[in-house]
Amino acid sequence: MSVTNLFLVRHGQAVINVTGTMAGPKGDTGLTELGTQQAQALHDRLKQSGELVPDVFLASSLPRARQTAEVLAPAFALALALTLDDDLQEFRCGPEAD
Repeated sequence: MSVTNLFLVRHGQAVINVTGTMAGPKGDTGLTELGTQQAQALHDRLKQSGELVPDVFLASSLPRARQTAEVLAPAFALALALTLDDDLQEFRCGPEAD
């Protein structure tokens, strides 16, 4: 019997977290400087510890999630391709992408 482990990582602090904006695909402007630092700190921990060895690496296509995932990707021992998926967006409020 094989076991599947699912690890969920929340994005770093996003601009919309600070401004309180409800942002859809057009309103999400990505991470704050602190959010990038948070993602980098997790990258450093994962690279040093090797505690996660994913078989696949998926992220929402929203900028805050994509930017976090792009910072984390080099932490994994295997060269994994990051797959961005619109269906991983928690909800789609605000204006939709054209």
